[in-house]
Amino acid sequence: MRLKNQPYLSFCCIAAVLALSLTACTTPGNPYNQYKIVQERETPVALDDRQAISNAVTLELPPGQRVKAEITPDDPKIQHKSTQSNYKVFALQGKKGSRYTVELRSLCNCWGLDKFILYPVARILDEAGNIINNNPVNISLREPDWNYPVNIHMVWEGMFDEDGLYYLLVSSYNDNIGNAYLTFTEFDYLASQIQKVSVISSYLDLLARAGNSSGEVSDPSAHHLWSYPTGKIIATFTMVPE
Repeated sequence: MRLKNQPYLSFCCIAAVLALSLTACTTPGNPYNQYKIVQERETPVALDDRQAISNAVTLELPPGQRVKAEITPDDPKIQHKSTQSNYKVFALQGKKGSRYTVELRSLCNCWGLDKFILYPVARILDEAGNIINNNPVNISLREPDWNYPVNIHMVWEGMFDEDGLYYLLVSSYNDNIGNAYLTFTEFDYLASQIQKVSVISSYLDLLARAGNSSGEVSDPSAHHLWSYPTGKIIATFTMVPE
């Protein structure tokens, strides 16, 4: 039997092969396997933030610029309880009395049926590695727009007490790797808790129990994002002089 419209069929076959190839290249692997790679990769392991700064190659974060980075298994790691997390360190120059805003976005890898995202744990440190701001004023899950895909958006605001170098340390939350996922509904819950307790406490509490309870989400099809130990992030820094 001869097939009609052979050019059209050939085009469809080529398109299907290209689509499968693209998905294979961009869809992340199993989060358990990826975390196993994280554990096995022989990179420096820090036990605290001061050591983490010392082990890292810092990325300059100039005011008014978006700096893109990717947390990978080749990055140094920081120990948190029984888990290890790769991390990045951004360096920003502060001026005494100036107000600052630091924003962080963790970008969803939304290719394919499964959606993966790095759940960030971040804080601002001074040059000695002391925490100066560990309480974002906002944490939200953002819908895609012209600039970003679905992303977790964090914002810190404050004032620099001294001139000098400061750091934004960003690591992945790996305690529930492969089990935890959050939805837009759960982030709405997080927003409702901001006035009751600190936003970072609500966020970490949400991460700790996500994916573990039987009645966690009534509609898990609503943009659930599985935790992944690596991923792309974008940081921005603005400063208003005194």
